[in-house]
Parts: sequence; C-alpha cells; structure tokens
Amino acid sequence: MLKAVLTFCSIILLFSVCYGQTEGKVVIKANTEFSIQLDNSVYSDKNAVGDDIKFVLADDINNDADKIPKGSIIFARIVNIEKISPKNDTAKVCVMFDFIKKGEEFITLEAAIVSLEPNPEAVKLTASTVYSGGTTLSLKGKDIQFDKGKIFKAKVKKDITSN
Repeated sequence: MLKAVLTFCSIILLFSVCYGQTEGKVVIKANTEFSIQLDNSVYSDKNAVGDDIKFVLADDINNDADKIPKGSIIFARIVNIEKISPKNDTAKVCVMFDFIKKGEEFITLEAAIVSLEPNPEAVKLTASTVYSGGTTLSLKGKDIQFDKGKIFKAKVKKDITSN
C-alpha cells in the first residue's frame, strides 16, 4: 500500500514539475509597446539575408512584479532584403525578432516594429506576408539607411513567457 501511495505521489510531483515548465510566467504581456535603439547599422544596399541585428532596450519593461531593465539586448535578424535596381524602385528590409536577453536568460520574442522615431523619410512598415512575425520596412526611391542609435518602437504580438 505504501509503495502505491509513493508511486502516486511521485507521478503527481512529476506532472506538476513538467506542467510548470511548459506554462512559465508571463514576462511581457501582449500588446506591450517598448522603445529600442539600434546597436549596429542596417543598410539595404550593404546588408544581406541572415545578418544579425542588435537592439538595446531604451526603457524598462515592467510587468506586475517582473521587470526587464533598460539596456537589455534584443536580437533580431534580416530575413529578406530587396535592393534598389532598374527593375525595382523600392528598397525593402524585413526584420524578425528572435530573443531578448534578461540577465543570463534568453527569452523568445514575438514582436513587430510599429514605428520609427523620427521617420522623416516616411519609411513604410508592414507585417510580412511571408515571414510570420517579420516586419518589412520599405522606402521608395532610396536605399534604406539606419545608423546605430536609431530609435524604433516595437509591440509584443502575444504574451512572452519565461520558465
């Protein structure tokens, strides 16, 4: 009888540990907007698909008792790029977020770029139809040039959880 009770308790304990790992706690709620600063340059005529992009969180992200501090690194990459050519008068760069680094933990980030601050050249922002979670930045008649330090505003697409 004792063996059956211990086995049952072990199963319950194992189930609760496994369930807790998949559930995680919400560290950033869906629709949270935050400012990020470009930590390297991005040019439509020089960069290529697969190039890494780093951003730095410009302000703290607060979520109830949890916080991701200003200065945290956000990793992204270029998933598509179209250069200006005689047949194409619009430069495009599609950016997709990968992770945000919180302390020593890397947390998957699903977010979209929603604005540039400022946006004097009227760069258009659209959700990528090819890359889920990607944002396409396009500029007609000119190459896209974002220098280190450029400020972007991003918006979380769904709750971001951490274990």
